[in-house]
Amino acid sequence: MKKIVTSAVGLSMAASLAMPFAAFADEPAVQPVATSTAVSQACTDRTMNWEMNYDQRQVDLADKLSKDRADQDSRIAQRRSDADANLLKKRGDADAARATAREKQDERLAGKNPSDAVKAALTTYRAAIDAAITARKASVDKADADFRSATDAALTTRRNAIDAAITARKAAIDAAEAAWKTRCGGSAADRQAANKAFRDAVSAARSTFYTSVSDAEKAYQSATGPARDARKAAIQSAMTTFQSAVKAAQDALKAAKSAS
Repeated sequence: MKKIVTSAVGLSMAASLAMPFAAFADEPAVQPVATSTAVSQACTDRTMNWEMNYDQRQVDLADKLSKDRADQDSRIAQRRSDADANLLKKRGDADAARATAREKQDERLAGKNPSDAVKAALTTYRAAIDAAITARKASVDKADADFRSATDAALTTRRNAIDAAITARKAAIDAAEAAWKTRCGGSAADRQAANKAFRDAVSAARSTFYTSVSDAEKAYQSATGPARDARKAAIQSAMTTFQSAVKAAQDALKAAKSAS
């Protein structure tokens, strides 16, 4: 299955948190001449600006995540629809070719005036082939359905893990911000210390988020890889069983012809 984009979206969401601190990263230890009210108001204004920018980023990134997932779902659905249509066409072509071949075979046999035993053996042979084809189709369809079910489950699990990581990251940043917002009534040194603590908290939240997204991607690959292998093995087994059934039917037909 084609790699999905949710992980990339998650990582871009984490990366977007890298630039909220420039406005107050290095407050001077000694403030210019100004009233304490003006200094506090300037600090409050910077805080409000950060909050508005942060909130808007979260809205934009949530919209992007939703759109990317919808686009991914659309691609998956289209890919499956195309695969189903291609398989249906191949099967239809094979059925038509088999019907044509049988008509020609009947025409040839009609000129040879075959015995009733040969006619019966041919009918049995064709029934065996039809049954083998039906069984093969059912096995292939089940292999495809099982694979799709497994990948859908893995995709849901990955998305849920990323959603949980987003929620955890927001909770960590919100908690850090609540403490950071109280700095405006303190000294310049207090504000510098609060800024650093806030940067460190957001950096830790980002790091944890990156790790969670990476773990979600690894879990997805661990689930879909074996599912893909299982599908391949099931289809190969179906083909082997089909070939064995065809050979057995052919041998039975030859034996019947020889006996007659």
